[in-house]
Formats: sequence, structure tokens, C-alpha cells
Amino acid sequence: MTILISSLLIIPLAGAILSYLLKERLSQAVALIAAVLVLAMVAGSALFGGLPQQIDSATAGYIPAINVPISFSLGGISLVLSLMVSIVGFAAVLAGNHRRSQVRQANFLALMLEFSALGLFMAVNLFIFFIFWDIGVAVSFFMIYALGSGDNRRAALKFLVYSIAASSLLLAAMIALYVYVPSHSLDYSSISAASGSLPHLIDIGVIAALFVAFMIKMPVFPFHSWMADAYSSASTQGSMMISGILSKFGAYGMLTMFMLMAPSSTVAQYALFIAGISAFYAAFVGMRQLNVKRMAAYTSMAELGIILVGISSMSSLGYAGALYGMLAHGISISLLFLALGALEYMYGDINANMLKGILRDAAATGYTLVVSVFATLGLPLTAGFIADILIFMGATRTFGLAGLIPLGALILVGAYLFVFINRIFPSDGRLRASQHPSAANLIGYGALLFATFALGILPFVLLNAITL
Repeated sequence: MTILISSLLIIPLAGAILSYLLKERLSQAVALIAAVLVLAMVAGSALFGGLPQQIDSATAGYIPAINVPISFSLGGISLVLSLMVSIVGFAAVLAGNHRRSQVRQANFLALMLEFSALGLFMAVNLFIFFIFWDIGVAVSFFMIYALGSGDNRRAALKFLVYSIAASSLLLAAMIALYVYVPSHSLDYSSISAASGSLPHLIDIGVIAALFVAFMIKMPVFPFHSWMADAYSSASTQGSMMISGILSKFGAYGMLTMFMLMAPSSTVAQYALFIAGISAFYAAFVGMRQLNVKRMAAYTSMAELGIILVGISSMSSLGYAGALYGMLAHGISISLLFLALGALEYMYGDINANMLKGILRDAAATGYTLVVSVFATLGLPLTAGFIADILIFMGATRTFGLAGLIPLGALILVGAYLFVFINRIFPSDGRLRASQHPSAANLIGYGALLFATFALGILPFVLLNAITL
């Protein structure tokens, strides 16, 4: 394989192993070096690679007997998502472990999830996609089960049950495609060429299996009940990476399915309906949450529903908006969970009724929380604004005014988040901060804020690479 792609896979994997074997102080240094190197390589490819559709590609033999090679490509879609992974991964490794507890285990799992995400987004073969998909599931389970708090074990087992169901559906679809694709190849190009010419029941069955598998992983209604428990029970680092990165496994899979498989057009209207229902459901449930992490989880779910709106439009604008939305959502939601994790660490509580007066004791974290909320809602000058504009332009072209209906969910989310901010800012609460954010925390805030505004102010830097 070529040097760039090999490095993007080897560095986080080697960093994960070394960070687990070394003592805590060395573990943190090694993990941070690995995260910085990955970020530098991906950002350098985006800025100086000329942004072609394919910056780098690699193919090697894997299982010749069943025509399965190891195939990767970096460019266009995979470049945008790899940039998101590297930014979130860097911030999570640097600042996500507030208490510096179980440092070796936390660094190992964070870098392994980064490894699985980079492999999945660069894969151009469904078999390789599936391998990295399941690595991400296993790593996320241990992030919740071993490093979480509260009712984390129940949340982890619930997450695992849903993930096994999604993986089983994905495996069934993969086997069906291998059997019925004439070349018996799981390369995306072969699947795309054969799509629409497969037996009708096979086409529909594969689309249905993939659609549900990706709905579970995003998640969207009605396959979402694992999400709030997992996000709120995981550590700060786990919440950042599961919400910011793992959820994109499903969104990216959905985008790939709609782009490659012609019969996807038959479910486009149903996808729009489900996306709208999911976004409104998340908005109404989110406004009733007192646990702020659960509120953030439903906010994330509403945004993922909007991303599905863009995918369902099956238009170039909608696809570009959905992809940019994945990038924007990954950065903004990880920033939101980083700020909330810091507040939980400083105050020892994350209940909205108790958490008040944060500007008095934690001004930097409080203002970061406000900006992260605005970024999540798509305020102008943030990356989310560009994504929402493209998504709803694409949806309106395809579905007419019906494509604008899910916009109402964003308005509801904005309303209850505004109420939440006004509730926690006044200084009449009983809690007082017992800790202060570390320098690592402040750098993490700065990195994610810089990415949010840079990608919102200069969207052409990456949009030029998105030719869908």
C-alpha cells in the first residue's frame, strides 16, 4: 500500500498499542503524538493535495479465493470525513479525559476508534468496510462499559444488542451482494455497476437491510433507544467520539448506499419522512431532559435526522450538504460534549436544575458551551450553517416545499437550547465549581472552535473536493 494510506492506518494502530503498554505519562505523550501526526497528514492532504477526487489509493491481495482485496482510497468524501475524524480524535485524546483516570485504557480505545473510522471511510470494498465497522463497535462498547459511569454497563449491553442487529443486517446484505453481483466482487464499483440489474427481491432486500443497519448506527427513529443511555453513560472522551465519529458510520453508509445503488430512489420519500419524524421526535424529547448529556444526545439525533434529509434528496446539493453536515456535526457535537464533560468534572453534577451560575465559576467553559450550541444549530459563520443551506436547497429541489418541513425541528431544538442556556447562566444555583479546566481543556476548546469557524467561513476549501 502507498505511504500516505499506510501511515494513516499504522500510526493510530501503533499509537494505541504503545500507549497501552507504556506508563501513564508516556502513554499520554505517545497518544498525543499519534493524534497530531494523523491530523497533520490529513489536513496537509486537504490543503496542499490540490483536492482531486482521489489523492491516494491502495490495493493489496487479501482473500484471493473469494475475490476480496484490501482496497482503500483517500480523496473527496473520504478526505472530508477523515479530516473530521482527525480533528475530533486529537481533541478527545488531548482534553477528553478530565480526571486523567485509566489513561492507558482511554488512549488505547480512542486511537483504536480513530483507526477503525479512518479504515472504514477510506475503504472502497464492502468486506473491508464491514471489518472496520465491527472494530468500531467493539471499541465503543468498551468505551461505555469499562470507562463510563452511572448505569454504564446496562447502557453498554443495550448498545451491543443494537449493534449486533445492525452488523447482522449488514453481513446479510453483503453476502447477498457477493452471491448475486455477476463478478462476485464487493468493490463499490462492481456493486454500482450491477445495481438495478439484480433480481428485484434481492435488490429490495439488500436496500432494506442496509437501510435499517445504517438507521441503527446513526441513529434515527425508531432505532435510537440505545443512544441517550450510551452518550450519557460514557466518559467525556467516549461521548465525544461515539457521537462525533461512530454515528457517522451509519450516515456515511447511508450516503454510500444512496449514491451506489439505483433502487435507493424507491425509498427516498420514505427516508425523508423518517428523517423528519426522527428530527421532530428528538426535538420534543430533548426539551424534556434534565440531564444535560441526554439533552445533547437528542440534539445530536435531531441533527442526524437533518443529515438524512440531505441524503434522501438524491441531489448533488443534498449529498454535498449531508457530507458537510457530517463534518460540521462531528466537530460541534464533540465540542458540546467536551464542554459538558468539563462542567460535570468541575461541578460534580450535570442536572440542568442544579447547574447554574457557570459564568461565575467557569467562564471559558460556559462561553464555549454557548458557541457549541450555536454551532450545532448552524449559526452563520459556522460549518453547520453551510451544511444546512445545502441540505435544504437540495431537499427543496427534489421534494418541493415538503423538503423544508424538517427545518421546524431545528427551530424547536434552538428554542429549548436557548431556554437551557438562560437557565444555567444565572448565579443563584447551589453548586459551586470545585475544579477548573486544565490547559489541555482550553487547547481542546480552541482546536474545535477554530475548525468550526474556519470551515464555516472558508467552505470552498473542502467543497471543491466534493464532486458527487
